[in-house]
Amino acid sequence: MADLLIWMVKLWNVMINQFIAMVSWDFSDFSQTLYESAVIVNQALVPVGEALCLIMFLMGLAKSLENAPEIRPVFIIKHFGRLIGAYVCVELSVRFMMWFWKVGIGLVQLVSDIDAASPLIDEQEAETIGASITALLEFDTTGFNLLTAPYVIVERVMDFINGMIPFAAFALLSFLIVGVIAIALYIYILARFMKILITLALAPIGISFFAGEPTSRTGMVFIKSYMGDCLFGCVLAVILKIYGVMMATDIFQMGNGNNVLTLLSGTGVAAQSELWQYVFQLLIKTILFAVMVFGTRSFIKNKFEM
Repeated sequence: MADLLIWMVKLWNVMINQFIAMVSWDFSDFSQTLYESAVIVNQALVPVGEALCLIMFLMGLAKSLENAPEIRPVFIIKHFGRLIGAYVCVELSVRFMMWFWKVGIGLVQLVSDIDAASPLIDEQEAETIGASITALLEFDTTGFNLLTAPYVIVERVMDFINGMIPFAAFALLSFLIVGVIAIALYIYILARFMKILITLALAPIGISFFAGEPTSRTGMVFIKSYMGDCLFGCVLAVILKIYGVMMATDIFQMGNGNNVLTLLSGTGVAAQSELWQYVFQLLIKTILFAVMVFGTRSFIKNKFEM
């Protein structure tokens, strides 16, 4: 049990350190090969994007001519200006998309420079808790003799079952949940980079929708979605700062100075109350962190409409 706790804490700290590094990654830090492949696909789709620009332009022009009572020079300039702008952006789609990415990285650096508590779990405290768990799991054989041994064994076995079995089951489940969350978060953040690379590769097609006035909304949705993905790293950096403060805070402390989990001291597990508090707080804080990270995309969409 103690080894599992220490392994879980080390795994979580490795994942948190990786998250801190990943939020400021460039594409070359993620995978230079994948980035180059996305750029190759992007350049291959540029002719397709240019052809779509012309199609979107003609569709928009035809729709506007149908509804316009008269043709004015401003009308023609506006439509041709939209076509030229979209055409140039398709040609320079890699640079255009990378500019948004660089802005996102800059915001991450600004947030990362803010001083805050470390989001890492204290490994020395975990080792101390692990030693306490090991001591409690050891069966006390002192005071045995031939006359009292059966009664003492029954009494201590019952104390062990009532006190440590529930805690051991809860702790084991908590450690497994924390480990699964750490791996799931790592995969989730890696998937963000894959999504950005796919968007970069398909940029000529998405940008081409700006060439036509009726289809420009689709192009705007494409760009805003990409901007939201680029902003993901900044929001995650803020979450890491908040999580660091949360790790240094007793989130179950009540206004009168008591702790919510001290209620356990009246349920026959007073000796393990400190262990219950440690494991329960670790589990709740980890779940809160996971909820914040998994809800980042929804938060960006609702608050910034990206």
